[in-house]
Order: sequence, then structure tokens, then C-alpha cells
Amino acid sequence: MNDIPDELRRTARSLVFERERLGLSQKQVAQRMGVSQSKVCRLESSADANLVYGDVAAYAKALGLNVTLFYDDIEAQPEIRAQIYAEHIADMLEKLRKVLPKGIGYEDEIAHFSGNVLLPLIRNGRPR
Repeated sequence: MNDIPDELRRTARSLVFERERLGLSQKQVAQRMGVSQSKVCRLESSADANLVYGDVAAYAKALGLNVTLFYDDIEAQPEIRAQIYAEHIADMLEKLRKVLPKGIGYEDEIAHFSGNVLLPLIRNGRPR
């Protein structure tokens, strides 16, 4: 296959499980996206030679999902990469905090992890 990132292909394929879980057909998703059913079929099988992030995002939106992109500077020093990952994790923990039911007991653990692990990594690339 061409230079489409493997991660993009895996994400496209994994959305099939979400479509099936929601009980939607390829035709329904195609209608929501405003594309042909064959386009959805190619996207799901990762056979679309022109697959782009926007296609996957549109597919996810048709399922009522959001797509979150992460970046990684693979040539950066480990401390910089640690900072990048810590920022991503902090963003995801904030999203998790917002969707957790109140009072289930994870608030303190999230705050502790964020303050004692993520914040030092974000500040200087190293845990305390």
C-alpha cells in the first residue's frame, strides 16, 4: 500500500466495530457522510488508496463520535517526547474527569497523578 500511516488504517478499521455496535449499515453511514456506499466500504477495509484523516473524521462524525489526533516528534530527545505524551495524557484525563459521574472516588487519584506525574513531565520532561 502507499504512504498512508498504519495508524490511520487501523483507526478506520476499528470504526467498523462502532458502526456495528450502533446498528448502522454502510449505506446509512454513507448517507450521513454524503458519499457512496462503496467509499465507506473502501474506507472500512483500508483499501482506499486516497484515505486521508478527513475521511476518518467524517466517518466518525457520521457515527456521532469525535476524533482526537495526537502528534509525536519521533526525532526529538526523550525528555521532549515525554513532555508531548504528558500533555496528551493531561488532555485525555481532563476529558475523563468531565465524563466521570460525580463522587465515584477517582477525583483525588486523577488530581494526584496529574500533579505528581504529569505536571513535572510537562515542565521538564522528567518525573520527580
